[in-house]
Amino acid sequence: MFRVLVTGGSGLVGWWVALRLQQEGREIFASYHHHPERLDPIPEDKRLFLDLKDPRSIENTFHKVQPDILIHAAAMPDLMPAENDPQSAFRINVSASQEFAGLCTRHNTRMFFFSTDQVFDGEKGNYRETDPVNPVHVYGKTKAEAERLLLASEADVTVLRLALAYGKSPSGSRSGSEKIIRALQRKERIRLFTDEFRTPIYIEDAAAAVAEMVTAPAGSLPRLMHLAGPTKVSRYEFGMAVAEAAGEDSSLIDPALQKDVSLPIRRPRDLSMDISLLRSVLPGCEVHNLQQALEQLFSC
Repeated sequence: MFRVLVTGGSGLVGWWVALRLQQEGREIFASYHHHPERLDPIPEDKRLFLDLKDPRSIENTFHKVQPDILIHAAAMPDLMPAENDPQSAFRINVSASQEFAGLCTRHNTRMFFFSTDQVFDGEKGNYRETDPVNPVHVYGKTKAEAERLLLASEADVTVLRLALAYGKSPSGSRSGSEKIIRALQRKERIRLFTDEFRTPIYIEDAAAAVAEMVTAPAGSLPRLMHLAGPTKVSRYEFGMAVAEAAGEDSSLIDPALQKDVSLPIRRPRDLSMDISLLRSVLPGCEVHNLQQALEQLFSC
């Protein structure tokens, strides 16, 4: 049995990956920063505090676990906090990732690093792994720089560019679908763009893909893959589909054009990603379309 350290275990991505691997019998250690209670059902003795701003915390956590595999999902993921504090965003998203890569290199540990579709400028859409990055905000710039450094390192690393993820999060409020549902349950009107496009992925599909990747022989995976859903939708179409599947009042969702709205930071228009490489590398791993995934999500 190999040991896996999952950072960001109290977040949407890290929690689902840790849960899936634990269900498959792996020895899982998961880190948190603020909410250890959200790591349930990870055993308490496998929950580790981690401060990505502190290099000593990173090194101590790594050496305590001595993992065979590191899945680095922890980040400063929200656009406005990163924009308002670029120094912290760089420290957390870039420097910490580079430090983990160094530890993985020295200790022969495989590394999986979660990046984002936000490394693109959104002018093209249907992005492939070979397309150049051109981030337009601080968060995207930090992730693009982390990608560059890790891919240039000697670490056995696979960078996973994750699309907008939806499903159930440990907090009940972090996923793309939950934010919409919570607003509708409060009877708030929501404005969603008809001219902003994504390829959202069901978080359980993302976790299943990672679980399959960790069983692949070392060095056999591409160093960069897109992890997205097969359905390209506008943010408005996504919101309407979520509302209808959840039985919420979709009339509270108003369509809008991004170009007509003054935004505090620039938002890429089309971040849809091509997943041909993912499907060729993991032909047996199912990635549900939006309708199938929402039916599964709300049938529970």
